[in-house]
Amino acid sequence: MRPQWSKKTPVLRSDAAAQRAATPKNPPTAPSPTRNNPLFTPDILCPYFKQPILEPRMALQPEVELTTDEQKVSYGFGLQFGDQLLRNDFPGLDLAAVMAGLQHWYNERQSLLADGELNPSYDAIKAKQQAVAAELVAKREALAAQFMQANAQRPAVSTTASGLQYEVLEAGEGASPGPRSNVVTHYHGTFVDGTVFDSSVDRGEPARFGVHEVIPGWTEALQLMRIGDKWRIACPPALAYGAQGAGDAIPPNTALVFEIHLLGIEE
Repeated sequence: MRPQWSKKTPVLRSDAAAQRAATPKNPPTAPSPTRNNPLFTPDILCPYFKQPILEPRMALQPEVELTTDEQKVSYGFGLQFGDQLLRNDFPGLDLAAVMAGLQHWYNERQSLLADGELNPSYDAIKAKQQAVAAELVAKREALAAQFMQANAQRPAVSTTASGLQYEVLEAGEGASPGPRSNVVTHYHGTFVDGTVFDSSVDRGEPARFGVHEVIPGWTEALQLMRIGDKWRIACPPALAYGAQGAGDAIPPNTALVFEIHLLGIEE
């Protein structure tokens, strides 16, 4: 069973495990926006949104009766719309104005504002959010460069022509995989601040995948390793997920650190 390591799934997991992880128990389905405007672009405005945990919460306000099917489904619509708001959140979002707009349109099919008044405001908020996003990109790029530069100065670290950095923690004596080999590994992935984003070690199950199926930094490192090797590698953004990132898990322009233990080769 092959693992999935893709732009959408930046973790090494078997197909079944990846499918289970990608499918929440009660998946919310956010409604499509009815107005074609640039504000409703979650990837631009809120690229690091995390799916809400749909577990019952006590003492939520306001109180509401949820006994009939109609009430429950109506409440579900509210959750979906709340999800959409979270995806498009911005400083100054006014929930009272949101509720007024909802009621005006649902009850009267009328708006207090014409499109000519709304669209410039959409554009203004979008411009502010894009400026914030650009600032975040610049900060991540600087952080990645700073980390890679400092890490390269450590005596135990070697740097390849591509910019990949590696440190041999344990030396093995086995064969090295080729570009089309399938390998068995344990790995532990963190951001440069040490925050763990994925770990087969923590799951207690080695990962199996093709050398050509992973991010460029892994593909290069694996072919330099021998069975039994345990390395710590540092991947600059270009050898990880680049300017696109990987969904909610890996922000764009992020350097990544992995400890990789090459357990075997399955040709």
